[in-house]
Amino acid sequence: MVDSDHRVQFAAEQTAEQTPEVGDREQLPWQLLIVDDDTDIHHITRAVLKRLALDGRRLHCISAFSAAEAEQLLRQPNDIAVMLLDVVMETEHAGLELVHLIRTKLNNHFVRIILRTGQPGQAPEKEVIARYDINDYKEKTELTATKLLSTVTTALRGYRDLRLLEARTQALSASEERYHSLVQSTSDAIITVDQTGLVVFWNHGAQSCFGYQASEMMGRPVLCIIPDPYRERHEQALQRLIRTGQPRLFGRVVELEGVHRDGHLFPIEVSLSSWTAQGQRYFSAIIRDIAERRQAMLEIERAYHARILISALLETALEPLTLQRQLEVSLDILHSLPWLSGQSMGAIFLVEHPGKTLHMAAQRGFSAQHATLCQTIHFGECLCGQAAATGRILFTKQVDQRHTKRPDGMRPHGHYCVPVSLQQRLLGVVNLYVEPNHVANQEEEMVLTLAANTLAGIIERRMVEGRLQQTHDDLRKTRLEIIHRLGMAAEYRDNETGMHIIRMSQYAALLGRQVGLDEQQCEILLNASPMHDVGKIGIPDRLLLKPGRLSRQEFEIMKSHTLIGSHMLFGHDDEPLRTAYLIALTHHEKWDGSGYPNGLSGDSIPLEGRICAVADVFDALTSERPYKKAWSVEQAMAEIERCAGSHFDPELVRCWRAILPGVLEIRKNHSDVALSHIVDVMDRLDTADANGLAVLSMDQVPLANWNNAYDIGVATIDQEHRVLVHWINRLNHAIRSDQHALMTDEILVVLKRYIEVHFNHEEVLMERCRYPDLDTHRAQHVLFTQQVDGYIEQLLGDVPSSHRSRIALELLHFLMGWLFNHISKSDRAIALFLKG
Repeated sequence: MVDSDHRVQFAAEQTAEQTPEVGDREQLPWQLLIVDDDTDIHHITRAVLKRLALDGRRLHCISAFSAAEAEQLLRQPNDIAVMLLDVVMETEHAGLELVHLIRTKLNNHFVRIILRTGQPGQAPEKEVIARYDINDYKEKTELTATKLLSTVTTALRGYRDLRLLEARTQALSASEERYHSLVQSTSDAIITVDQTGLVVFWNHGAQSCFGYQASEMMGRPVLCIIPDPYRERHEQALQRLIRTGQPRLFGRVVELEGVHRDGHLFPIEVSLSSWTAQGQRYFSAIIRDIAERRQAMLEIERAYHARILISALLETALEPLTLQRQLEVSLDILHSLPWLSGQSMGAIFLVEHPGKTLHMAAQRGFSAQHATLCQTIHFGECLCGQAAATGRILFTKQVDQRHTKRPDGMRPHGHYCVPVSLQQRLLGVVNLYVEPNHVANQEEEMVLTLAANTLAGIIERRMVEGRLQQTHDDLRKTRLEIIHRLGMAAEYRDNETGMHIIRMSQYAALLGRQVGLDEQQCEILLNASPMHDVGKIGIPDRLLLKPGRLSRQEFEIMKSHTLIGSHMLFGHDDEPLRTAYLIALTHHEKWDGSGYPNGLSGDSIPLEGRICAVADVFDALTSERPYKKAWSVEQAMAEIERCAGSHFDPELVRCWRAILPGVLEIRKNHSDVALSHIVDVMDRLDTADANGLAVLSMDQVPLANWNNAYDIGVATIDQEHRVLVHWINRLNHAIRSDQHALMTDEILVVLKRYIEVHFNHEEVLMERCRYPDLDTHRAQHVLFTQQVDGYIEQLLGDVPSSHRSRIALELLHFLMGWLFNHISKSDRAIALFLKG
């Protein structure tokens, strides 16, 4: 065969894979097969038909030059619609034989065959039409272009209609088969009854649903599958429908009950319809057994509750809750389950380590007695302890002998005890109360197991968070401890008192709050500001302790304490240490740029340094020192306001004036014990010694000798202890030598005031180093002071001299006994803490 360019190629292209499906035929061109041994016929036919189209589909011509070649083409899968067939080719009857082959052996009755012959005498028209299944017979001489177009178009329409008829027939047949298959294979019961209520159709689904074979039910009343309570209503509804023709349940899906052959009832879903055939009324019902669906719905509902439960638990894990609050909220969430809401009681126990003991961490609905009784449960004790010991869920529907702990008035109940474990490590037990005689099931246990597993992760996370927080707090305390101890080290090398550091840091925090710093920033400022003079550790004692004014060269060395301190603190990411670095470096910078060490000015000075400059100078001005008297608050404020814009940030000075009442409150609560009176009296008593009024000095016979074994290792405290012993010995000498009462009374005043100074220094030291037994130590000081005040009140009162001597001796022995006992025990504990 050839195409319009006389090349043989169409047979090779028309492969099985290219054979169009029925649904694709409308998109492909019509196939026309030209079978003729005359090449000109092929050219002429193609030329005439090249523009032919039907239903939007063009015509595609295929050529075969012999019957054998055409047979080969037709045996291949193709969709040839029309064939123009020459009768006489390789034989006189080759065309007719090909027609016979097509209709009989190839069983192709769709292709429209148009016989064309140039020798009509050899194949008369009547005989050919009668014997062969052809669709048209034409002589070549009569096939004009118009007739050829008309003939082929008519043939194409015939082929098209045959194919459409075939498709519709196949669709109808397939529909019938599907319906029959659906009716018989569906799991739903399909039942039809006549108007007398007798069964006329019973499918396999009905057999499976109700247990009756079709042979048992055909012609039998349908009442046998209707429960007794509903049979009368069924009869009445059927008669009313026949009488009125008005259905009440048609078109609706209703849930009823059916009776199985074995007698058990089960839920069904019914859809009814009515139809008429040959004058008879029939009723059909599609019935579905919904027992499994109801069970599935119950499981879905439980699964839904489980998802909501777990989701709620996980959401709380993202909230900033303590472990106890987390457990309380978790109990509330667990009791949202419908089968736990009746009693609405329960508890969560956590394992105490070490040991096998449960501790009640949270409870819901317990009485005070119940909560106290079940506060601690040992493994194996009561039902909760047994669940902990075995690691299995335990359930009871009633209180039984396993309940070894029963509070008065306990209501009847059942409960689940669910272990909470993580990676086979028991964390606790959840105890959830249910109504008495509750029927447990596997689904409930699965939900509780899932909840317990979720809760285990949450508990572990809260515990880890707690440990991390504790570690963070410990590290923070350690960092602050380092800061405070460095500040103490600088303080002990200078002539400052401990209260100066406390006041100055609190002033700084108060001023920071006034200028808008948040609480966290103010706390950092509070903890970092005591480090402002830490660099004085590197300043020689001859300068720090020099009583007079420093020379220019000495002052330059003194100024280096800012650089020494900043070098000590530089390079730390920790916020308090970073802030302490800025303060140590810049608290002597001045607003006008005349400060040191870098001559910074204005806002280029860090805010922390500017704040500490105001706080430090105010406290220094208003504090008494051995080398100067304290300024009044008015004098100090006048000086600070005078230096606004030169030494100090003007805005900070304005804020300082605003917070002055708070500053004075801090100053009142943390005042230094006045030393001036003590110093004056000590000087006068020493002068009296020199004039012979007192004959006992430190190297004369004392009441008690100081031994270096009593040193605790804190230089300032040890020195103050020596001074106390010295003045106790002075008091002893005054009493025993019968010196005049005025001298004895003045020594008592000095001794009492110095005790106050000493105790104040000790308490400041303990407060700054976060000494854990500060309150106990302070209480000892208070009790001692009260007892000494009692003795002094008697001695200074109007008592006989004999009584006065006895009271004075009691006081002396009390002072020495208490002091050395206190030093050897309580004060040494402070030293050990500082060294540790």
